[in-house]
Amino acid sequence: MANGGWSLKMRRVGRIRPVERGIVEITKGGAVSSMLMAQGEKAAARCNALAHLSHGNPVYDCQLKMLEKTASARIGVANSDAYIDNLKHNTLKKGCGV
Repeated sequence: MANGGWSLKMRRVGRIRPVERGIVEITKGGAVSSMLMAQGEKAAARCNALAHLSHGNPVYDCQLKMLEKTASARIGVANSDAYIDNLKHNTLKKGCGV
């Protein structure tokens, strides 16, 4: 016996089920939401820095969106100049690192 003379046998006792309500509270909580907003603001700032449209003022913004079980940060266009800039140069994809 190489393991010191004893052995441990495990058997399946039951099924583990997560406490879904607690998980949802954490993923929609303030700490996660603030982290998502910070990351979203950074991505929106990168999109604003990458904007190519010279004759307008393209603005990209970040919004916090509560989904069914978690929170999400949405980066999008804030005006029509940003919409045109994104169509021509794909700024959202480049700024968000996708």
